[in-house]
Amino acid sequence: KHGHLENTQAKRYITRKFSQKDIDDGSMLYVVDNRAEHFSDSFSFRVEDMRGNVLNDQHFQIRWSRVQFEREE
Repeated sequence: KHGHLENTQAKRYITRKFSQKDIDDGSMLYVVDNRAEHFSDSFSFRVEDMRGNVLNDQHFQIRWSRVQFEREE
């Protein structure tokens, strides 16, 4: 709602899938919409392994604070 996921190595938005390798490589980035008035967001995801084991409806919540500086002229 208040931002989006990006893959910094592939230089693209993450709209549907990401892998454990993406997480391990540190290539996932949550980008906050600079117009957002909120300080938290969340998304749900599904985990599936190579054997077909599945965990549905997993949740990730992120919180941040905003710091702004004014330039004196």
